[in-house]
Amino acid sequence: VSIIRANFGRFSISVCNKQAMPDIDTNCSSQEISTAIIKRMCNKLDSCHVPVHSNILPSVCPDTPKYLEAQYACVSHIKIVEEVRQTRFPRLGGNISDLWS
Repeated sequence: VSIIRANFGRFSISVCNKQAMPDIDTNCSSQEISTAIIKRMCNKLDSCHVPVHSNILPSVCPDTPKYLEAQYACVSHIKIVEEVRQTRFPRLGGNISDLWS
């Protein structure tokens, strides 16, 4: 799993609105912090379960019913290993002595 972005809040009046409440705030975003939290919880795992609860996710728009949206990509284990290897071992080109001059 590789999380692209997430939001715990509300952008739509039609999502998770069984009572069809017409006056819900749809400008309720926590994308930056929600994405960081979900990335910490899920990135590089084979699968991920996120309890949608205010103890885990940011408390925004207190009077607005919220839902969690997450955009993710499935990434192969081989690709993850290669990315980690490249971040740990930079590729050097040319004569290494040039680095010291």
